[in-house]
Amino acid sequence: MYLGSAGSGYILNSLVFLSNNSMPSISPNFRTKFHSDVLGSFSWSVNIFGRKQWYLLRPSTERFFNTGNGYYMEDIRQRRDLWAQAGVMEFVQQPGEIVFIPSGWYHQVHNLETSLSLNHNVINACNADYLLRLVRERLVDVRRELADVEAICSVEEFQATCQRLLFADCRMNVPKLVEFMDMVIESRQLNAPSSEYLNQFLSKHGHVSVYDLRDCHPCLEKLRQTLVSRCTCSDDPAQKQLCSSCGRFQSQLDLQCALGVRREASLLDDAVKTMLESGSAGDGSSGL
Repeated sequence: MYLGSAGSGYILNSLVFLSNNSMPSISPNFRTKFHSDVLGSFSWSVNIFGRKQWYLLRPSTERFFNTGNGYYMEDIRQRRDLWAQAGVMEFVQQPGEIVFIPSGWYHQVHNLETSLSLNHNVINACNADYLLRLVRERLVDVRRELADVEAICSVEEFQATCQRLLFADCRMNVPKLVEFMDMVIESRQLNAPSSEYLNQFLSKHGHVSVYDLRDCHPCLEKLRQTLVSRCTCSDDPAQKQLCSSCGRFQSQLDLQCALGVRREASLLDDAVKTMLESGSAGDGSSGL
């Protein structure tokens, strides 16, 4: 099964939920617009030959280049006066160098000369919640735009229309997201039929979601120490397979993340409707 026309596919091997390869133009005049990567993915870009100029921003600082209604400038070089305040990072990528772009980091790239690079976008347990957030934010926008016609539609008609427009906007909607997570869950359950250890760990430390651990460094350290004590992975770099203990934990982690995102996704329609009615939707960024 594939998403959109760009060749992004559901890749259900270890660690990866969704993966996409691309090779951009080799023209010396090529540049990207100011953007963040598709579907909340993170990515890496390796230069095969040529040099590229990068402009990169931390999440939330892209707001300095917002032109209104959720749109951003195509070329942030037009507002260099905002760069210091926004914290724009700029650097030149040389041949053979790899750049990693985390989820939600806006960036703009220019070929300084004839160049060829290989880019790879990934969605996995680390950033599946960014995909959920993206779908939520866009669903808020779609429902706001269609608010004037909601009263003349049945509930089912209005929801179906919203989902069609949502998919046209960002190549993902609620049914597709639920389907996506169901495929991940089915795959991971083959290797991790039980997530009892993770469930007990979360409960013991007062957390509901695995994503809560991002902000709990003591919990992360305890988890790390436990994993290290059980790890029997080889130090040989040629041995790329995880040991059985680490492999089992990775599957458990993937499973827990996918279950959490699926649970939230299945409630999105009603949750967004309630937020809009109460006036608490904001930018739709609340969630896991």
